[in-house]
Amino acid sequence: MSDSPNAASTTPDGLQSAGFHELRLQPGSRVQLVLAGQGGEQAHFTTVVGFVRDEYLIIRLPQRKQAPVPFEAGDGLRVRLFSGIHLYEFRCSVLRVFEPPVDYMHVSFPDDIRVTPVRMAPRVRAELPAQLELPDGGRHEGLLADISSQGAQLQVVGAKPVVEDGGRLRVSFALRVGVDEREHIVETDCVARVLKPFRPADGGEQLQAYGLQFGELDAAASLALQNFILRRMIEDQDSVV
Repeated sequence: MSDSPNAASTTPDGLQSAGFHELRLQPGSRVQLVLAGQGGEQAHFTTVVGFVRDEYLIIRLPQRKQAPVPFEAGDGLRVRLFSGIHLYEFRCSVLRVFEPPVDYMHVSFPDDIRVTPVRMAPRVRAELPAQLELPDGGRHEGLLADISSQGAQLQVVGAKPVVEDGGRLRVSFALRVGVDEREHIVETDCVARVLKPFRPADGGEQLQAYGLQFGELDAAASLALQNFILRRMIEDQDSVV
């Protein structure tokens, strides 16, 4: 297909098609591979090593239990990735799998790329335990019900707010990212907006709700958060709120 900037068109399923340049692929770009098998679809996260334009992509073999996931030449794949404010997906096939100690494979170059736009700061359901620290030294535990790269909705059990509207607090929470599910602790100062308290549908304790606006995140925390959001989006598109 044409790769000109004006090449985007609408497909029969209502999605837009995109040119390869819009993927902005580079070494280290994180992607999800979806492989259809007898037991159903299997999804694995990995990274792009490089590509030879119009010939093939070079993709690192995903790891599972410290061993490469087995692929064979001819396997059909769906590849998904998040770039900027779009979610891209294309189909390809495995051309060649390299033997250890080389841990990558060649897959066919994409010729039909589908794109789904998402909002500038996509927000996904999270349910992440969080620790709060107030300016007076008070500490509380809460739950981040949903999260974006810029903020989150915080829920804290209690009959009254723990911080006033526009007040500041420090929040920390753990994300599991990467193919090895390593834990990354994110800590940031926030501005809190008090939302309407509510009681869960199951009749549990009253929850105080806050909209948090994150302060400036360091590069590592920002990357971990983006990876977490990407993973949630492409594992379960219904998680986007």
